[in-house]
Amino acid sequence: MKNKIVKIGIIGPRCFSLGGHDVNNLNRVQLRKDIGCIIMHEQKKGNTVLGLTGLDIGTEQDFASVCCERNIDYYHYIAYSNVDYIWDDIEYAKRTYDALSERALSTIVLNDGDYSPKKINAKNKRIISDADILIYVSNPMLTDESNAIKIAKELKKDIRILTIQANQDVS
Repeated sequence: MKNKIVKIGIIGPRCFSLGGHDVNNLNRVQLRKDIGCIIMHEQKKGNTVLGLTGLDIGTEQDFASVCCERNIDYYHYIAYSNVDYIWDDIEYAKRTYDALSERALSTIVLNDGDYSPKKINAKNKRIISDADILIYVSNPMLTDESNAIKIAKELKKDIRILTIQANQDVS
């Protein structure tokens, strides 16, 4: 069987919905394990995995970290200019973003200018469109990403839903 490239994209909440900024809290550790299992399953089938992420702090950076640990290339989708400006007071977040952005195989700039929800939605739609498999990280307390599932279904994408625990203590 010929080696196939499988593009896996991720959509999900930022760190406040994952139990906080600490990457070692229970939700985030479990999330990275679950992402790793999905990637490993594709690799066991003989597929080469390519990640698709926006590198937002939380789910998307955790995904990129798993890709780095497994020596998997990924594309970085930029939704708007100065995506790290909101992290000026969180130095480690900027360092993490810069390091993961530098490690990306390719950067895809979708929009420039300031932040807007429409630009985030456009980034999510592009990741979903480009992906063969969508990992959707669900938080029972949030409904703002449910549109991603609808779009993925319309595009007949393979969807893997990971649900995080609500009310996890923030570390």
